[in-house]
Amino acid sequence: MCCDYGFRSNSGRLYQEGYGQIPGSAWDLAWNNFAQEWTALRRSFRYDEYARIAKSNPPQGFLGKVSYAVGSAVVDAFSRIDLWLEGRRLFSPVLPTAVPEEVIDKETGSITAECRQIRNKLQDLKLSNKAVWDREHAREAAGGGVETPWFVRGVYLPLCVFLDVAFDNRPIQRFWFLETVARMPYFSYITMLHLYESFGWWRAGAELRKVHFAEEWNELHHLQIMESLGGDQLWIDRFLAFHAAIVYYIILVVLFIASPNLAYNFSELIEAHAVDTYGEFADA
Repeated sequence: MCCDYGFRSNSGRLYQEGYGQIPGSAWDLAWNNFAQEWTALRRSFRYDEYARIAKSNPPQGFLGKVSYAVGSAVVDAFSRIDLWLEGRRLFSPVLPTAVPEEVIDKETGSITAECRQIRNKLQDLKLSNKAVWDREHAREAAGGGVETPWFVRGVYLPLCVFLDVAFDNRPIQRFWFLETVARMPYFSYITMLHLYESFGWWRAGAELRKVHFAEEWNELHHLQIMESLGGDQLWIDRFLAFHAAIVYYIILVVLFIASPNLAYNFSELIEAHAVDTYGEFADA
């Protein structure tokens, strides 16, 4: 894909190399992924990927400046340690992320004008956290709020604040995080429906499984779009998204065991916030 510069571009994405094949063993898959992410982690320190986050989201206030200064010192320390170990051949050499061949102009040897223009436009995309909250409050005031117990909202609100802090002025990365997490409800629902049917407890979920599969398939394509725009480029963003997705999956499975209605309610709350976020982004 022209101008595709996500971390999992080319063979790492559906509909391309390896699509439809039987996967390897869990050990092989885990080891290959660890090796890839280990290199990406080293690269994130050596070439200071975190400076890109600081550029998009400058520190605010005294505590913000202190935390950024501490973070910068940690990155520099790990970078020096990695370079020292590499110099003694304890670590293999790590190079900057290579630019995909399909975005290179063969005549000039640099990124094509079209791809450079697209990437520059991506850097200009903005999203106001305050405007998203204003839109959500307006929707709730108009009667479009999601009725939910206090303890579910108590988990929901910190998650929203986390998104505001971690992805401020980084809308594509925020959307990629949301799409990674957004697939978990459907995975968890299908898991529990299979379990209930296997136990012989409830066998009326066949049609519901089809609906949830279609919903997850839809979210998968949203995810791929955000990947192609570079939403998963940074190691720290992938680390946060994948771990948040697993935690969210476990929470939903536990909620489904206790009360399927609560599990659906929680995901409805998240989806409503995602709609407000996308709506504000499109209208801005």
